[in-house]
Amino acid sequence: GGAGGGGLMTDETVPVLPALDLARLVRRQLHVILALDCSGSMRGSKIASLNYAIRAAIPELRSVAADNPEVDVRVRAVRFASTVTWHIADPAPVDALDWTDLQADGETHMGDALAAIGAALTREALPGRQLPPVIVLASDGQPSDDIEAGLAALLGSYYGGRALRVAISI
Repeated sequence: GGAGGGGLMTDETVPVLPALDLARLVRRQLHVILALDCSGSMRGSKIASLNYAIRAAIPELRSVAADNPEVDVRVRAVRFASTVTWHIADPAPVDALDWTDLQADGETHMGDALAAIGAALTREALPGRQLPPVIVLASDGQPSDDIEAGLAALLGSYYGGRALRVAISI
């Protein structure tokens, strides 16, 4: 008992701990997921502006990650139009991120995109120590599918309901 750490230590013994890489031990993942509208209404200057903005944001993300070595920043991107596809399928370390410009064509299946993000934000899909993810939605208009069902799927997922969610109007 007493103030000696609950009886784990005595004056005669000093515990020997294994050598651990403390940065690896406390490092937590931060997933940044970009949900990007690539529908036909985004053609021309809008999709060009979106690609430019992402290219400009990557060095800023790298700088923030470098200033916070205890955080492992990972980036994914989902594009949505008539179909939903992962533009960056596997969570990429921000230092290794290589952006390929998006093209625009089709409808605005935003609900399907939100459901896909929700499916990626489960405890099984993101094991280990996680910070609440950041979801950035960029779109210029109205969804052409069931946005309510997609939003419910996102918010119902383990990390989707805890995520910082940001929407940007293009």
